[in-house]
Amino acid sequence: MTSEERKIQMRVGIFVLIGLTTIGIMTVYLGRVGESMHHHYRLHAHFPNASGIKKGADVLLSGARIGRVATSPSILPNMKGVSIQLFIEQGVSIPVGSRFTISSSGLLGDRFVDILVGKGVTDTRPILPGAIVHGEYVSGIEDLVSTVNSVAERTSELIACLGIVVQDVGQVARMARTSNLLQPQSLKNLSKTLENLKEISGDFAQLSKRTEGLLETTNTAVGESRKILASIGIISREISQALKSEQSTVGLLLSSKEVAENVRAFILNARQHGIFWYKDTARRQTREPP
Repeated sequence: MTSEERKIQMRVGIFVLIGLTTIGIMTVYLGRVGESMHHHYRLHAHFPNASGIKKGADVLLSGARIGRVATSPSILPNMKGVSIQLFIEQGVSIPVGSRFTISSSGLLGDRFVDILVGKGVTDTRPILPGAIVHGEYVSGIEDLVSTVNSVAERTSELIACLGIVVQDVGQVARMARTSNLLQPQSLKNLSKTLENLKEISGDFAQLSKRTEGLLETTNTAVGESRKILASIGIISREISQALKSEQSTVGLLLSSKEVAENVRAFILNARQHGIFWYKDTARRQTREPP
């Protein structure tokens, strides 16, 4: 190959390189220009966790692309989440009350902002440009893996505890084999003890029944005694009323002095003369002094 041919090939190569570079620059530039030609408005979305979201990620409304993520997540001043800016196409109106979530396309897909308009949203007012919206974080494959790891750690701890329990049970079994607890004589003694306890329980049950019968008899006797005492009380009250009554015979005899003297004289005469030879000498003796 001559030097002239080499020069021609170098010129062609340089021309092709310049052409490819120009095409690349124009593609990037025209893409940015085309994007800038679309009118957007900004929304500030606050999320408790924006893991995996990047600048330029898509913003979807019910599955349709309506914008992109304008900035990378930045920490809020109160340290309770992150904030990202969203570029939303000018012609799209998002109703107030819509849900902003961070989702992923598949298990290992890229993260994007998904806007969901629920059935319960009745407010037709659109979210104003520059407004602050509060989003939600939806668990992804990373959260699932971390949950599985925590469950695996707890399972390992449980298995270790079960191993310790099995060792303790083995030690107890060995102690039982080496001691006299499971010897035939020990088992026989234990059986006799249980039989004695059973007999004692039966005797105690019979004694309880007898005690119950005795208590019933005692209760009956007490009831009869109460009835007798009540009758005696009634009789004593009647006697007391009879004694207190001035119109009754007994009350008249006990309250009259003349009747008392006549009774006394009658008793003295009867003692001295008898019933058949009765004479009224006691009254004379009391009237005539000796």
